[in-house]
Amino acid sequence: MEQNKTTQQMLVANPQMSRQEFLKSIADTLGSYNWPSGSIECINPDNTKLVYLWGHRFKGNAEGSWTAKVNGSPKITVNNKEVNLTDGTPYSGPLPEFSFDMIVINDNQDTPYWAKDFCKIGWCTDQFKQIDNEAGVDVIGSNTGNPLASWVKNGNEIIDQYALSLAKDLSQNAAMAWVALDIVPADVVQQSMNMFNDMKFSSRDVTTTTRNKVEEEVNPVLIPFYVLEFNYEGKTYYIAMMGNGCMKGKVPPVQETSESVDDIISKEMPDKIKQVKLVKWGWLLAVLLIFIVNFTVAAIAFIVWAVAYWIMKKPIEDRKKQIENESADNAQRKALLLKKQLLG
Repeated sequence: MEQNKTTQQMLVANPQMSRQEFLKSIADTLGSYNWPSGSIECINPDNTKLVYLWGHRFKGNAEGSWTAKVNGSPKITVNNKEVNLTDGTPYSGPLPEFSFDMIVINDNQDTPYWAKDFCKIGWCTDQFKQIDNEAGVDVIGSNTGNPLASWVKNGNEIIDQYALSLAKDLSQNAAMAWVALDIVPADVVQQSMNMFNDMKFSSRDVTTTTRNKVEEEVNPVLIPFYVLEFNYEGKTYYIAMMGNGCMKGKVPPVQETSESVDDIISKEMPDKIKQVKLVKWGWLLAVLLIFIVNFTVAAIAFIVWAVAYWIMKKPIEDRKKQIENESADNAQRKALLLKKQLLG
């Protein structure tokens, strides 16, 4: 009862989507997944829960650096001088100081197993409400211990991920790259910024390394999650989504088959495969006839070979296409089944 009283005084983050939107998001995201036979039927959308986990709101400042590699082999001309950058050339630059304001769930012994994947994710939001007496929200876990413990454990990774979009923008700015590569002095870039406005190139393998400091008081907050758990062949699986739309989960593994399309064809049509292999190099006879007889006879022989080769190969190609179509139809049926199972 004491916990309920405390809970009523807590800030609560508003989920940015409804239960129905959560289920639709599952259908859209996992519709192309190769679900094992019978696993979709085990999912009961009525088991979807909206629960709240204890977390804290962290505000502070951070700075750091980024690294990236040139994607492709761009050519950039500056002052009438063309310089080639080879694919994979490493370069880096600083991240300007930036502020952050985000909520993070507590990472402790009370964190549910399905929520562990969310411990290194921050949610930036300004949509909060106070819980009223009739809210009746389902709060999981406890709010004991040092509130900074989760931040000490996961804060650097959370901020690194938060800064990644900024790092990607900076890494694609040619002026920044040229400075980092020591091709153009920084003061020259500063004096000629207009020259660099349209000079960007693609980057890859972008990473960040940040340093952060929590500047303001850490305030507790309840963070919403949609959770859908189901059982398949004696094991529990789940799909969960933080109130900001970030989805994670554990679903039944695909039951991979070791047989490729070619393996299936070889097993089903061994005689046809042998015939095609025997005829495959028949065009060499046509080349030989050019020297032995004449070009006309060689051309006729080549046409006869091409027609025979096509006739022998067609049943194999038709079967390949049939297998591929069956696979595509099966995937589409599973996607429709998942949508019907979740949305009715």
